[in-house]
Amino acid sequence: MMTSREIVYRAIEFKNPPRVPVNYCNRDFSSSDTIATGCAAAEGFASAVPGMTEWGYIWHSLDGTMGQPQHHPLAAENDFAH
Repeated sequence: MMTSREIVYRAIEFKNPPRVPVNYCNRDFSSSDTIATGCAAAEGFASAVPGMTEWGYIWHSLDGTMGQPQHHPLAAENDFAH
C-alpha cells in the first residue's frame, strides 16, 4: 500500500497515482494526504465584528468548522468604488 506522501508525489509528477490525493480543510486533517500551514491576520488587525476578517467578510459556522462567508464586502457593484 502506498503512503500519502508517495501518492502526492506521483500526482505532482503525473505518474499515475492509485487515486487523487485528498486534502481536507476543516476537522479531518489526520485523514488528509496533504498538509497546510495556517495563516493569520495582519499584525495589529482588530476585528470590528466577531468573525470578520481583515478582508471585510464575516465567517459564519453552525458546526465548529471554518464555515462560510456570511457577509460579502463586494456584494454589489457600488462596493467596488472604494
